Amino acid sequence: MRRFRRVPAALLVLLAVAALESLSWGVLVPALQGPDESSHLTVVSRIADHGRLLPGDADQGLSRELLVTASEAGFGPLVGNLGARPYWSRIDQARWRLAEQRLGGQATALVADPQEGPPVRGANRNPPLYYALLAIPWKLSSGSFIDRVHLIRLVNVPIFLLAVAATWSLARTLLPGTPWAPPLAAGIVALWPQLAFLSGTVDPDILLVALFSAFMAVAARILDRGTSRGRVAALCGLALAASATHARGVVLLAAAAIVLILAVSSGRDRSPRRLAALAAGLTIGSVAALVALTRLTQTTLTGASTARGISDPFELRQFVSYVWQFYLPRLGFMDPSIGGDYGVQQAWIRTFVGTFGSLEIEYPGWVYRGLDVLAVAVLAGFVVALVRYRDVLRGRIRVVAALTALALATIGSLHLVAYRTLLIDRTDPIVVGRHLLPLIALVAIAVAAAGRALPRHWGRAYAGVVLGTLVALQLGGLGLTLARFYA
Repeated sequence: MRRFRRVPAALLVLLAVAALESLSWGVLVPALQGPDESSHLTVVSRIADHGRLLPGDADQGLSRELLVTASEAGFGPLVGNLGARPYWSRIDQARWRLAEQRLGGQATALVADPQEGPPVRGANRNPPLYYALLAIPWKLSSGSFIDRVHLIRLVNVPIFLLAVAATWSLARTLLPGTPWAPPLAAGIVALWPQLAFLSGTVDPDILLVALFSAFMAVAARILDRGTSRGRVAALCGLALAASATHARGVVLLAAAAIVLILAVSSGRDRSPRRLAALAAGLTIGSVAALVALTRLTQTTLTGASTARGISDPFELRQFVSYVWQFYLPRLGFMDPSIGGDYGVQQAWIRTFVGTFGSLEIEYPGWVYRGLDVLAVAVLAGFVVALVRYRDVLRGRIRVVAALTALALATIGSLHLVAYRTLLIDRTDPIVVGRHLLPLIALVAIAVAAAGRALPRHWGRAYAGVVLGTLVALQLGGLGLTLARFYA
């Protein structure tokens, strides 16, 4: 009870707001309408109904009950189609429920090559942790397919709250002496439209976001205050959990090794040999885990299949040119990017801040243009703050180095996998906002740090403007989604 009383009131408010948002999105978004949601639901069904954690040769296609929902409730043609609407009339609902009842014991049987259904026609091969968590309420529930979809989405609520609380802790460690920084950073995560939307769908990225955020909070605490058994165990446990959630989570194993090496180099810990050995083990383990996951699940860091076709050979010069043109204008000696015009604006602004449904629901163009301007202003403020507080940064160089390495490794691995995918299919840019969301806590810290470039008495006003803008975007996203599916 005493610990509960010590939780800051502002954090409790933010957690309540985040929970309300997640519940709202979970109710508002129809089944199958999250990004690749039919694929994720098929994995949950495989674990809950067939008892298989890992995919096998027989696990191809979609379940019959999912296909009936897609066709009889209109949720299949609804995916990504702005002109479609669900079949909501009483006659439609009665027909769908009758079709579902007729399935009987064949409801969970897989159809390998369905003639109709949602665009994603089979299960993915991601690691099973997130799906195993959702399989528990799925197995215990006896409702209809749609009822179970909305039920298991509730599992995302505490996961979302973990991301918010972890960001608060990270801000307290990285930005001490700035009382408005933790509420602002945690508020950014709580109110971020794309993240809140994702928490209302079935998608392992929401668990990956929470694990990354908690990992960064623990890593910062270790490098700031030293190691303890609990902190080291938490660091390693979070890295392992992330690796069991998605292939992109394997980067945390290497990041944990870096954190422990930096902790050893500080000279404050009593057992440097043990930490060094653990760091070496994590380094080797991260490589082994990535290779094993890739071979076992046949997925890349983005979740895409590795068996999609024959690619062109890897060219370092072309890869560097692709990454350069993703963020900066093409130089005269460069060939056009293999990724086309898709770049930082689409990945870091449009799909990172908010595109909903299966990317078909967007804010008006002027909103994204305004966000472009705000992003540049915040980036400039962040650079000014870095220069102004460079002496403080020197005292926390290990924390800065570890988190910077994590961010660069995450982004770099995404671009590497995207480039490999583009060598096979040049119409698929792969890197979208939800793949970058595991770094949302660092983005929130950067936005809060940018406020320190302003005069001290402007800090609270700055926080209010940022959070107010996100509230408007959140409500706007809910309104657009409501109109999309129900108007």
